[in-house]
Amino acid sequence: MGPLSLNKNTGQTRFVTFGSSSVAVVYHGSRAAWLVDFLYRHAPAEGDIAPHVTYRLEPGDWPGQLNLYREDTLLYAGEDEAILAELLLGETCRELAGWSCGGLLFHAGGLAWQNKGVMLPGPMSAGKTTFTAWLVGKGLDYLTDELVFVADSLSIIQTFTRPLNLKKPSRKVLQNLIDFDKYPNDILSSPHADLIAPTVLNPANRLSEPPLKLIIFPRYQPDSEGVWQPLSKAQTGLALMECLVNARNLPDHGFAKITHLAKSVPAYKAGYAHFEQLQAQVERILKGWSVTFLK
Repeated sequence: MGPLSLNKNTGQTRFVTFGSSSVAVVYHGSRAAWLVDFLYRHAPAEGDIAPHVTYRLEPGDWPGQLNLYREDTLLYAGEDEAILAELLLGETCRELAGWSCGGLLFHAGGLAWQNKGVMLPGPMSAGKTTFTAWLVGKGLDYLTDELVFVADSLSIIQTFTRPLNLKKPSRKVLQNLIDFDKYPNDILSSPHADLIAPTVLNPANRLSEPPLKLIIFPRYQPDSEGVWQPLSKAQTGLALMECLVNARNLPDHGFAKITHLAKSVPAYKAGYAHFEQLQAQVERILKGWSVTFLK
């Protein structure tokens, strides 16, 4: 589960540290412990950065109830573990992003193939998580579907590895990749989303910090014929700025670092209605990294 501490009065504490930012999650009881492990099993915890906010997860007043607090503010009280997990995960990501510094933090998916990194930046509802899941199902290693950090003076990507957060419409798109009834301990389903452990899609999934070699800006476009467009350095820089979530914490809002990154890594715009529209283009690029490719 990663580094934690134990206090007789406050329970166990899981520290989550990422992008020069840190939060703490204090939890009580076996259900809360399972939930924390499910959410943060692969999330980074190393470092000596003091957490700037603490969440508390503890039993409520009636059997089966769990309460979630942000400091002393009650955020949730109920029995639905999936809704609570989605809320806590969203809170964690927002807090880590809000305090992140020392590098570029992107709202993006992250994958690895043959020790080379692929970043999929995009806004909410762009389809990046679904596209990430499809690539993981094809054999790439899942690193994140939410936060990618490029530290100062480094070319590698560091990722906040969490369960994939797939919105309900993605179920139909990914029905051939995911058996939602087969993995009850690895999937948490709420009325509008599924939290899925990455090993459901790729049992041999490996975590790493690979050098960034490719940027793809995915965009789900229903009924479209598919778009695969190489981007200029200027277009790449502008698109990256739109996905930079810690700009306010960086000198010149990160513009100089974004410019350098845009000049260093090839980028593409990928619009799709179904994945087959993009497989040939993605394969053409990644095939040069290895003698084998997608399943």
